[in-house]
Amino acid sequence: MPALVQRVKVSTDQIADGAVTSAKIAASAVTNPKIADGAVDTVKIADSAVTTIKIADGAVGPSKVAATVVQFGAAAINSVASWVVFPTAFPAEPEVVATGIDTTGVKILSVTAGSFEWVAAAAGSARWVAVYRS
Repeated sequence: MPALVQRVKVSTDQIADGAVTSAKIAASAVTNPKIADGAVDTVKIADSAVTTIKIADGAVGPSKVAATVVQFGAAAINSVASWVVFPTAFPAEPEVVATGIDTTGVKILSVTAGSFEWVAAAAGSARWVAVYRS
């Protein structure tokens, strides 16, 4: 006849610091409520583990986008071609789009990594967006 196994309750005080190893923790035993707020840091997140679907809509603002990727602004524009200098030069020529605020016929004439040339049908103001993608 097999021997009877007596179960003994072990209190926290009876477990030495560092005595519970990973091998002794059952799969799926550590649940979300058991993970302290702020306990998961960048070291614990694998490279490429954060996917687009895990980023909340609107969570990435202008301060988190490198100036070498997207820049935008507004400036006076007139019917004589003039150059706008980017706040930060791009690695190469970006795509630039512009639209008039209180003028029409805004056209981009030339683009470099550090600036762009534009003109409008009449004097006024216009907005621009420059996007670089390698």
